[in-house]
Amino acid sequence: MQKIKEHFEAEAAEYTTVIRRLIPYYEQMLSALTDTLPFPSDLPLSILDLGCGTGAVSLALLERYPHAQITLLDLSPQMLAIARKKIPPRNLQAVVEGGFSEWVWDSSYDIVASALALHHLPRMRTKRPSTVKSTPTSHPAGFSSMPTS
Repeated sequence: MQKIKEHFEAEAAEYTTVIRRLIPYYEQMLSALTDTLPFPSDLPLSILDLGCGTGAVSLALLERYPHAQITLLDLSPQMLAIARKKIPPRNLQAVVEGGFSEWVWDSSYDIVASALALHHLPRMRTKRPSTVKSTPTSHPAGFSSMPTS
């Protein structure tokens, strides 16, 4: 994980521009993530963004759920700093620096989202069960994750 952290630390400043250039239909991918969620847009949801990067997923979720509280989780302090600047303070629940392969979240999240991070987990690359540990979310329809391959 240290190599992954170092890579994203070095790429943080240009990440948003580069990812939109490298991934065709990036904006549509973000829309697909938010459009499939079953919640009314006026709910004050609690959202965990795994591998938040520079905050694109969080921003897309906030466009749909403007009253949501976001927890940002990422390995890279540089990525977190960029994401933190983009999220309005009233929507920022917490900022957590670290890996999510061993991080256990509680059931207080209505949505757990990840767009382009899960493939960095070693077990995801080998198609074995993921090391992401979770508990049920507080809402029955509460988990959302975009595929990474």
